[in-house]
Order: sequence, then structure tokens, then C-alpha cells
Amino acid sequence: MTTVITRMFEDETAAERAAKYLVLKGLPENAVEVIAGGDPESLTDDLRKARVHEDAIAPYADSIAKGHAALIVRATYIPLGAPRITRDILARRQTVDMGDVMEEHYFTDPPERKKSILSHHPRFLTARIRGGGPVMGPKTVIRGRKATSAVGKNKRASRFFWPQPLLSKKERRIKVYRGGRYMSKAFWPMPLLSHKERRKSVVEGGGPVFSRALGFPTS
Repeated sequence: MTTVITRMFEDETAAERAAKYLVLKGLPENAVEVIAGGDPESLTDDLRKARVHEDAIAPYADSIAKGHAALIVRATYIPLGAPRITRDILARRQTVDMGDVMEEHYFTDPPERKKSILSHHPRFLTARIRGGGPVMGPKTVIRGRKATSAVGKNKRASRFFWPQPLLSKKERRIKVYRGGRYMSKAFWPMPLLSHKERRKSVVEGGGPVFSRALGFPTS
């Protein structure tokens, strides 16, 4: 959305002074325009191109032909609050009273389509540099055939250095070691568990046999 604000000044010098002050406050230079001098036909075309309201074109052209100058501001969102900033600045300036002429209106900006985001370097990554080729190679996008595998010819990367199959279709075994239940049976032939009746004492015969053998009192 663009707000077009127009004011008529006594002469071109006053209009230019106001235009420079608006630019100083942050409005883009291409958004501020001064129209002064010229024949009525060219003035009409210039005012229409500047987006002056249709009802104000004829009165403005007549006033400019008398030596006055028109200031046209196309305020957008740069800076924030640009229409308000423009109104406040122009309200403190000496302007020519144009009566009931429409000096402010709005219009919707059409979407602008560009071929490139960068206007001066549309192909920055492939730009030729002195003494060499493109920055990122001859092409940034390669239009090749659709691949069905990340590795060429539908092969697994590990097969290049590991010729054996990666997966086996053999039937799974219940035991990790063949021929026995326990890993220790490979180096310990005796049973690991005994089914004999448990004894109350580790030492046969019971009691503190070891201490009695050494002559120590047991109680």
C-alpha cells in the first residue's frame, strides 16, 4: 500500500527544500518528486505518472503553469510511519492553498516479479573471475538422470572393500557356542554345578578344625 501525498509550494526552491528534508528523515529519494515548469500538456503527463490523484491533475497543472511547484510524496513502509512523518513535516511548511483538491489518496502496489534476487549479479556463484573459472564450478545445478542409489550401479559402498556378503540367510542358532551350554566348558571339563546335598560346614567334620589343629582355643 502506497500513500500519495501532494502539496503545492510557492516556488521550486521551497519545494526542493521540503523534499530534501523528507529524504533526510528517511524517505527514499525515488519516493519524493518535485514538478515545476513546463507546458500544460507535459505537466499533465508528468503529474499522472507521479500518481497524483486524477481530480487534482488539472488544478495542479494550472498552478504550476503560474510559477508554483508541486511536491509529490509516495510514502510506503520505508521508514515505518512514512505517511505520518510526511504529513507532520508538510504541516509545518508554507504551502499554497488548493481548496478542495484531493491531495492524498492510496493505491495498492502490484507484486513485482524479478528474474533474479540480485539485480547486478544474477549468477554470482557461476560468475567468471579473473584468471580462473566460475566460483562454484561450471554449473550449480546438474540435470542428470534420476539415480536409484546414492552409490553408482545400485551397489553398497562397503562392497568396494569387503567382498563377502553383508547379510546371511542361514537359519539362526539358539546357542552362541556349538556343542555346549556354557562358555567355560571350553576350558573347564568338570561340572560347574553339583547336585549333592549341601553341608552345614565348609570344613569336613564340622567346627573350627583349622584352629584346633594349630592349638588355638576355640571358645
